Amino acid sequence: MRRNRGFARDDDGAMASGVRSVRRTRASSNDLELARELWEPIVCPECGTDHPDTVAIRLKRTGNSIEARCSDCGAVAARFTAGLWTS
Repeated sequence: MRRNRGFARDDDGAMASGVRSVRRTRASSNDLELARELWEPIVCPECGTDHPDTVAIRLKRTGNSIEARCSDCGAVAARFTAGLWTS
């Protein structure tokens, strides 16, 4: 025999539910275009590939920074945070 557990819900189908707020992404201070403009030539620490420009690098936003991943081995070659590239 089934028991009705909990309180009865008062669902009125004629009443429309309130509109939920839309989750918006925060404005990021790290811009991919700025990261490309301020690019500094680096060498991948894993495979030793030289990256003089962003052609052979994949840039990806991660939290408060931007990662530059080597297209040959996939390792993180550098990070762009607060307008500065670090490897």
